[in-house]
Amino acid sequence: MKRDTNPLTCQLFTTGQIAKICSVAPRTVAQWCDKGMLAYYRIPSSPDRRITRAALIAFFRKWRLPMLDQLSPPATAPSETTVR
Repeated sequence: MKRDTNPLTCQLFTTGQIAKICSVAPRTVAQWCDKGMLAYYRIPSSPDRRITRAALIAFFRKWRLPMLDQLSPPATAPSETTVR
C-alpha cells in the first residue's frame, strides 16, 4: 500500500514530511514533539513519530505559522447559477 504524501490529502505525517513543509530539519520537528509543542504518537516497537493532520493544523494555528495554507485545498470561485 502506497503512503499518501500529498499535504492536501494526507492524514498522518512523518517528521520528515513536516520538516519539508516547514523548511526545517527533521530533528527540529522531533524537538517540537519532545518539547510538547506538537502532539504526536510513536509507532509501537519503533522510534518513529507520526503526527495527525489535526495536530499539525492545531500547531500551525497556535504558533501562527503561515504553512497552514499548504494543508488547505485552493479556494475555488463559486459556480455561477442562472436564476430565472
